[in-house]
Amino acid sequence: MSVPRDLSLEEALARGLKSNLGALLAAGRVETAEGARRQALARLLPELSAEVSDSRQKIDLEAYGFPPPPGESPLVGPFNVFDARLKVSGTLFDAAAAARAHAAARALTSERLTYQEARDRVSAAVADLYLRALSASARVEAAAAEVETGRATAEEAEDRQKAGSAAGIEVLRAKVTFAAARQRWIEARGEQQKTDLALARAVGLPLDRPLHLTDTVPFALLPLGDVKAAVARALEQRPDLASASAQVEAAEASVAAARRQRLPSLGVRADWGSIGSTASDTEHTYSVAAGLRIPLFEGGRIAGDVREAQGRLDQARATLDDLRSRVELDVRSAYLDQESAAERVEVASEARELAASQLEQAQDRFTAGVADGLEVVQAQEAVAAAAERYVSALYDFNRAKVNLALALGVAENATASFLRGEPR
Repeated sequence: MSVPRDLSLEEALARGLKSNLGALLAAGRVETAEGARRQALARLLPELSAEVSDSRQKIDLEAYGFPPPPGESPLVGPFNVFDARLKVSGTLFDAAAAARAHAAARALTSERLTYQEARDRVSAAVADLYLRALSASARVEAAAAEVETGRATAEEAEDRQKAGSAAGIEVLRAKVTFAAARQRWIEARGEQQKTDLALARAVGLPLDRPLHLTDTVPFALLPLGDVKAAVARALEQRPDLASASAQVEAAEASVAAARRQRLPSLGVRADWGSIGSTASDTEHTYSVAAGLRIPLFEGGRIAGDVREAQGRLDQARATLDDLRSRVELDVRSAYLDQESAAERVEVASEARELAASQLEQAQDRFTAGVADGLEVVQAQEAVAAAAERYVSALYDFNRAKVNLALALGVAENATASFLRGEPR
């Protein structure tokens, strides 16, 4: 059997960010947006090239509209032409291209912020898997304790039956309870193995080696400040909100680019080089030209581009407005969830202690012969239910802290500290 691999919460978060598909895909989209920005910017930058050619030609002057004198051949050559030349071209004014470059830059900013949001969500997802694995482990431990209690109760019932102080139904009842406890333990162990597999896959670890979680993440209250201040903080630093805002700016620039297609554009091109019959027999020549393009009729294409860009802008603005209201909802919901879950943990902890005390007294009464096995069975069921409620409440409490970090936009950097009860 493989030796379990130790895995801390910090390591799980770090490994998840490196290997999670969502983060990798978001990083790829950033690279794509960077390429699009460079392509748009290239339309505004000059282009420089060098050309060298050496040819041997024989041409027909008559084909170029130069008929030869009567009796002479229209053919000239063969002759050599060597040409080495630097060429430069560029845009002096193109308002539409400038707006497209600005739109691409804002789109890149949006993708970078989306990438940060993806990292936050990956951190929250990995933390949730870690918490689920801890809960599954706690359920296995609780089920194992129930098995030991059930075994002891069944053995006690058999001893009492042999002594003639207990009926056969008491033994059967104890054995049924013992079997049920074993079944719960088997189910809990299987669920633990599956949650460990899910966690290992999320953090890029081999699936054929069991995990040993080194962090316990106990119950630790997180000091909550004013909810309005938290909402303001989230509105300021949530990456998805900033990404949506940058997307609106990109859409606005796209609308401007579509409208500016109606404006003239001015470009220039020039070349300088040497031309002659051979490389050693050349003369320097150059040319400079400027071109002005004035759109007169585009068949409605520009109007269509403007309408399309305006539609995307309207969508981006609606998305931004909806996200602003959702940010406040996320923060307030996370606050309520944490407060409610904290109370549930306290109540569940008290109920667990009471159930344990109830079981202890029931076992004492059964051993003393003043109570039957039904009282012990009921107490065992109460202990099992109390343990399950405590595990569920503790998971919900810690998950609420993860959700709060995500709602505030600090999940990548603050999830671990939030789980320790340390605000960032």
